Amino acid sequence: MEAEVQRVKQEFEEKLKKKKEKEKEEKSNDKDKDKDKKDDKDEKPEEKEKPDEVTTPDEEPRIFALKKSFYQQRIDKKRSAEIAKRNRERLQNPSLFPQVPKGLP
Repeated sequence: MEAEVQRVKQEFEEKLKKKKEKEKEEKSNDKDKDKDKKDDKDEKPEEKEKPDEVTTPDEEPRIFALKKSFYQQRIDKKRSAEIAKRNRERLQNPSLFPQVPKGLP
């Protein structure tokens, strides 16, 4: 039993070592890529980065006003959708259609 526990511990430690090595390789690869990107930026003319003035944390949340015409368009769309739904339901119900007279005149 103890031998099995030791074997499992060794396997676990080996997996950890492999994982750490992979992480180190990835970090070194990332650094190389960053260097390449920096070299590319140096070749291009540098543009001054302006701070984003639109999203300042001190700015109050914007309040949107719903214009009357847009509101009316939304209501009209809802109404027309309801009317179309009712019409489809009516057409699917055969009892609403007139029936042919059965008796002779």
